[in-house]
Amino acid sequence: MDQTKGMKNKFSISRYTYLIYGFLFLLSFLMIIPKITVSIKDDSNSNAYKGIEIIDKDVYIINNSKEKINITLPHTAKNVQKNQEFDILIDLSKFADLSNKSIGIQLKYADLKISADGKTFFELNTPKNYIPKSGGGYGYYIIDLPKDMKSKSIILHLTTNLNMKFDYRLNKIDIGYRNSFFIDMLIHDSSGIIFSFIYIIIFILTFIMAYIGRKNDYFFKKLINTGLSSITFGLYFLSRYKTITYIFTDYRNILYFTQYFTFILILYSILKIISEVVTPKLLYLLNIVKHSILVIYVIRLLLTLLRVVEFKELYQMDNIFMLVVTILVICSSFFIREVKYESKRTILTTFSLIAIVILTCFYNYIMTSQVSLSLSSSLSMLIFLLYQIYESINVYKKIIQENTDLYIYENLLLYDSLTSLGSRYAYEKKLKQISENEYTTTIITVDVNNLKIINDELGHAMGDIAIKSVGNYLESNIPDSEVYRIGGDEFIAIYLGIIQEEFFNNLNRNLFVKGISEKIDVSFSLGFSYYIPKSETSLDEAIKISDKNMYKEKNSLNKEIDWR
Repeated sequence: MDQTKGMKNKFSISRYTYLIYGFLFLLSFLMIIPKITVSIKDDSNSNAYKGIEIIDKDVYIINNSKEKINITLPHTAKNVQKNQEFDILIDLSKFADLSNKSIGIQLKYADLKISADGKTFFELNTPKNYIPKSGGGYGYYIIDLPKDMKSKSIILHLTTNLNMKFDYRLNKIDIGYRNSFFIDMLIHDSSGIIFSFIYIIIFILTFIMAYIGRKNDYFFKKLINTGLSSITFGLYFLSRYKTITYIFTDYRNILYFTQYFTFILILYSILKIISEVVTPKLLYLLNIVKHSILVIYVIRLLLTLLRVVEFKELYQMDNIFMLVVTILVICSSFFIREVKYESKRTILTTFSLIAIVILTCFYNYIMTSQVSLSLSSSLSMLIFLLYQIYESINVYKKIIQENTDLYIYENLLLYDSLTSLGSRYAYEKKLKQISENEYTTTIITVDVNNLKIINDELGHAMGDIAIKSVGNYLESNIPDSEVYRIGGDEFIAIYLGIIQEEFFNNLNRNLFVKGISEKIDVSFSLGFSYYIPKSETSLDEAIKISDKNMYKEKNSLNKEIDWR
């Protein structure tokens, strides 16, 4: 009972998590529509798609001495201070026609002003009480160039918002007609978005499979942890694509919190997968790390909400968490316990795939200085998830086989091989059910008469026929009852409810069995009693009374025969 209740609670918690994700997907869809509508507005009187061009050269940082330093985008400004201001001049001379053109800029942790001909035509300022105080992570802004722009250059004035020294990455700038931006973003991000949605589909698939096999604790946990890894990995990287940052530009804080929340869940789900198959000693350490990660995340969340310290300002902790989890994955390979449904080789393969996923993501971060979903990390994660599903299917097959064998074995135990009636094992299970549920019950005890004489004079084969005949008779003539053979010539019939005494008085005790009755009488003796819950008579006492009444009838019959 407790185990079933626990399983329901586990499934209930998981179900709420899935409902939250479902709500977020619906919300995201509602946000996409107006963004697409705005992006396709165009004053060029042309609906044709025109490719977006990239601005990566003819870009200059203007230093404090008003000197122009030529840079190539993407460019990383080192050791940027809080509220540090710097201007970036973009020379657009190579573009012959700027009429009806727009530029696309990715921005994070900064305020922005854009000017041309000494006039500001775009301004983005973080509200005073905005959460997070830095304005959040990446947003992608499509900004129309002034129609009356005389010069072919614009100046970007950035003011950083993070309360720390950090390296600020300036990404390439896009230029083109507004109606082309969204299509271009989709084309550019298509492979990564497809991978992310594959992870979401895997998440849904694991949910369905977990629901089907929820009665088995190991199978349920394995799939839930796999699904959690899939959805968090998919959402984390999906939130970093230009297309998504554009859709959520007005809600940068949503993406900001989503990225940090899913990042923590990725680490947590990895530790959960490992926890299911390691020895108790390492499990204790894993639980400490898991709970520490969650507690620290909650503290960081509160500090961010209170505008004290942001997630980004403590980003070193994320690197530490990643390193700790990687070490634990490697160490766990030496502390694998015996698992009923999986071999050590299978578990080691799982650990190896997890390590590959972490290392490819970490390598990509080192090489590009940004966290993004590369082809290698996408494929390694996909392989890991598909392998988990494959192994889950194998586990489920083993569970089905085990349950089938158990069902066959239990059926052998539940039924008497001679009479096909209930066995003593089935009878004891029924008594437990009656006791737990407090059913009012009529207990009927039966013993076959003259069985020894039949066995001695006609043979045991005829004795077996006599036993089967009495059992079949009881099953047919005591309605709605369950009949059990509990010994050589002993039966017990159980009826949930009360059978009146008159019924037993009128029940014929003599049977005609061809080949036996012509020589020896086939009959039985019967006794009955009632078990009424919360009365003075317990279930065991009621059985003894029924047995006593049966022997009383049997003795009366023997005395009658002797008298004759």
